[in-house]
Amino acid sequence: MKKALKFMIPGIILLITLILIIARARSNKIPSNSEYAIGNLAGNLMNGGYFCESDGTIYFANPYDSNRLYSMTTDCQNIKKISDDQVSYINVAGDYIYYIRNNAAGNDISVVFRDDLFGVVRCKTDGSDVKVLSKDQCTDLALSGDTLVFDTAKKNVYTICSMGTNGKNKKELHPIDIDNSSFANKSIYFSGNTTNHAVHIFDISDKSITLYLEGNTFKATVVGDSLYYIDLDNNYALTKYDMIKKTTSVLAVDKCINFNVYDDMVYFQTENDKDSHALMRVHTDGTGKELVMNGDISRIHCTSTYTFMQPYGTDTLYFTPTKGNLNVVPIMFDLVK
Repeated sequence: MKKALKFMIPGIILLITLILIIARARSNKIPSNSEYAIGNLAGNLMNGGYFCESDGTIYFANPYDSNRLYSMTTDCQNIKKISDDQVSYINVAGDYIYYIRNNAAGNDISVVFRDDLFGVVRCKTDGSDVKVLSKDQCTDLALSGDTLVFDTAKKNVYTICSMGTNGKNKKELHPIDIDNSSFANKSIYFSGNTTNHAVHIFDISDKSITLYLEGNTFKATVVGDSLYYIDLDNNYALTKYDMIKKTTSVLAVDKCINFNVYDDMVYFQTENDKDSHALMRVHTDGTGKELVMNGDISRIHCTSTYTFMQPYGTDTLYFTPTKGNLNVVPIMFDLVK
């Protein structure tokens, strides 16, 4: 009996160890997303990704709490604080949130000693199960399927990188700084930002960059089967290119410097002259142009119910129904401690 126990005990210990290893591996496994999943609207990401809607919930960087991560229902009720991180480029897929952490502007010196200043972070939608996927100083995070793309900044040198949503297989793809907001199906559409401002496609699979559309463009953004951009050769006109019909149409002749597209509506910031700066909106067929509010709006974020706007140099947030009659009013959030 003693001899039997002598051989049984190591076997039992080994079995328990294997069970624990398998259980831990399963608990760390991230369910796969649909290959068609995207983490946020391209227009929201182009505006910094401070708002993101998913399954009836809006996840947002609260400007009244130093851009810390919050959530609320689409009617702007049931406000909850999710994280003390100061966040941008929020992406949501399944039960997980992915975001850029930038705590450098905060007053909590302890984040320096905890090495919690920068990075790409993943957590569950309730704020639990926090995992730092990268500690680099990063920007332009976007999610498609099970892949994250983002830019890293080291000594003023930008590199576009990719990795899985599980934090594995991190790769440096190309030493360029581009806007990753139009990332889908392994490809990124972007306006060149150096000498060539045409629209290009960056294929992250083979790291190739190909010309898609000639022109002097800015902020090229793909929404559905359409490409929207600012035409620098036509007084910064807001322009739409039908990717199926291969036709171009001007949606507004105003001098446009920023925009966001939701369904059949485009919100865009204009600077027609020194004293005429305003946020406008127009339908994607170029009809129904309206004044939303006067002034310089630095961030435009669209959701199914409301569009949120933040005037330049302020922490005040305004909102209006995304569609239907305009009703622009400031919105305040009670801070959740």
